[in-house]
Amino acid sequence: MMFVTVFCAVLNFRTGNLVYSNAGHNPPLIRRAGGQPAELPVPKGLILGTIEEARYTTASLTLHAGDTLVLYTDGVTEAMNPSQDLYSLSRLRNAVAEVSDQPPKTIVDTIFQSVSAYAAGAPQSDDITVLTLHYHG
Repeated sequence: MMFVTVFCAVLNFRTGNLVYSNAGHNPPLIRRAGGQPAELPVPKGLILGTIEEARYTTASLTLHAGDTLVLYTDGVTEAMNPSQDLYSLSRLRNAVAEVSDQPPKTIVDTIFQSVSAYAAGAPQSDDITVLTLHYHG
């Protein structure tokens, strides 16, 4: 069986309105300007490719100037160190919190450096992908 997890979103750059749906993907992190990173509440949705008749719902929110979204694959939070301990969502949140007021490239670079340091040379078992968006309003 082939399947894929998907987080799909459409952002209106003028208004900040973000409409999104989720198909079994990790919830992105959102950091409101001046706040701490937290999981974006996402609608429940099955992974794509398992049930042909599956239905998906959407949610929406408005981004404001200074808000940041961090999307990532499960290879980030499930990266393992030599003892086979997972990197975890908590470590990801902490890494993002340390640099969440920085440009998106700095946030992405920091996450990759943090995961790499944690893995300490352990083999990578899944893809590690990160996308960061900073809304200027």
